[in-house]
Amino acid sequence: MATTHAAQATAERAHELVAAHLARFPGREFTSHDLARVLGLSNTTARTALQRLADAGHVEITRAPDPALGKRLSTRYRATTTTTGARS
Repeated sequence: MATTHAAQATAERAHELVAAHLARFPGREFTSHDLARVLGLSNTTARTALQRLADAGHVEITRAPDPALGKRLSTRYRATTTTTGARS
């Protein structure tokens, strides 16, 4: 049971960190890898937090060609007008 509480606390903290970082840079787009590196999270944890925020309407997901990836699309995330008020 303690593991479940610890995992939930980690997920909530990641959610708050990601939301706060995106809100600090309105209009700027980030990959999950960018956010994971800057915030000290695993890429999976960052992606999960981003998806939760997107599901709640606090993050916009964009996909665009990335020159570094050739023809592959890069998934990026940016704040919406409600990101600042996002809570877990």
